Formats: sequence, C-alpha cells, structure tokens
Amino acid sequence: MKANTIESAEAMLDALEDVEGEGSMGGEVLSETNLATFDAAVASLPPYCDDSVELDWIRAHPAMSRKSRYAALGVHEPIAVTEQDILSPPHGRAPSQTAAQALQHWVNTPDKFFDRVLTEQRKRMEDARKSKKTEECSDDLAKLQQMIDDVVRDRAVIAKKEAQEHASTIITIGK
Repeated sequence: MKANTIESAEAMLDALEDVEGEGSMGGEVLSETNLATFDAAVASLPPYCDDSVELDWIRAHPAMSRKSRYAALGVHEPIAVTEQDILSPPHGRAPSQTAAQALQHWVNTPDKFFDRVLTEQRKRMEDARKSKKTEECSDDLAKLQQMIDDVVRDRAVIAKKEAQEHASTIITIGK
C-alpha cells in the first residue's frame, strides 16, 4: 500500500512539473543560465505599476498555491519562480518588475500574503461602511438643516403677519 502512495505522489509531482513548466517547484537546481533567464524576464518588464494591479496579479497567480500542493506531497523546499511564471502565466504576464519580485517572495509565504490581503479587504470594507454612514449622516444633517430653515422662514412670515396685524390694529385704534 505504501509503494502505491509513493508512486502516486511521484506521478503527481511529474504531472505538476509538466503543467507548470520545468523547474517551477522547489528543489530545482538553479543554474546561472536559469537565473540569467529569470533576471532577463524581470528586466523586460516596466519597473512598477499600481499596487492594486500588482497585488491582484500575485493573488491570481497559480504559483501562490504551489507551497501547499507540494507540502501535501511531502516536498518542503523553497519554490523558485521561473521565467514562464513571469512572462506566460494563465492570467497574463507580470505587470511590473516589483510584481515579479514580490511573487518570488510571497510564493514561499502564501499564508502571510493572504492574511495581509484579507486584512486589507476587511479594512476597505470597514472604511466603505464608515463612509456610507458618513454620507447617511450628511444626508440626515442636510434634511435637518432644511427643516430648520423652513421653520425659521415660516416663523419669519408669521412674525411679519403678526407685526402687520398689530400695526393695523394700532392704526385703527388711533383713528
């Protein structure tokens, strides 16, 4: 039974290598050629782009799930991002050099990356909720101000009428 499990794990590793490209998993022997190719791929990109674009690209990259998939197979070596990961992943090439470099960092600590992403999402949701409350309060304040203005205007009209009536009463009595 154990031999079948080992053979299955080896078959899965072979399949992952075939799908993701040569040397895209941890344990790859990095040669100077591989490093130069990776460096050239990174150098071909713009230096930086909007942070949200970079984060979205990293979050969507299939390499971000390699650590857990390989750990399930008993492979615990660091993951090396390849030229293919940078220039031809399924969701499009890296948007910038910083995105490619960040992917190399985060691919080996995906739990921390996704914790940070979730923290940012929660913060944006809270900010949006606060903003909505502020808008609602502003709307309420505007309605309240309109009501006060109406009361003041009505009171001024009433006061003017009362003053006119009082003045006409004085004039009538004086005649």
